[in-house]
Amino acid sequence: MVIVGTMWWFYFDADHEHSLMGENTGTIWSHGHALIFAGGAAVGGGLAAWAEFLEGHGHEAAWIARLAVTGSLAVFLMGVWLVHERNVREGALLFLLPGLSLVLVLLAFVQAGVPIAAALTACALIASLNGPRRT
Repeated sequence: MVIVGTMWWFYFDADHEHSLMGENTGTIWSHGHALIFAGGAAVGGGLAAWAEFLEGHGHEAAWIARLAVTGSLAVFLMGVWLVHERNVREGALLFLLPGLSLVLVLLAFVQAGVPIAAALTACALIASLNGPRRT
């Protein structure tokens, strides 16, 4: 629930007026949303695969089940960054979602990768909500 809740909040907290400024706006907007939709849908499938693995019904390796969740979440967050965050963030927060996405992919190789991914994503959301925005 933490992962899905933070995904919702990251997407709907955006300032849309800054997202539609600049060159190639339509291309970035559409391609970014393709990542958002694909990543969002894949997170659902990843959570189902991870749950199957935890129950002992899955036939995939543990890291594949974790990567299905963390990798999909990384794709979603990069889409949000492309569409919204890169236009409204300043300083270190500009690189928050790309850096988190890289860490999320690496968490697939950690035993407790999915719960850690949920916690890090929630922390990133809190930092994002409290951080400075361009006006």
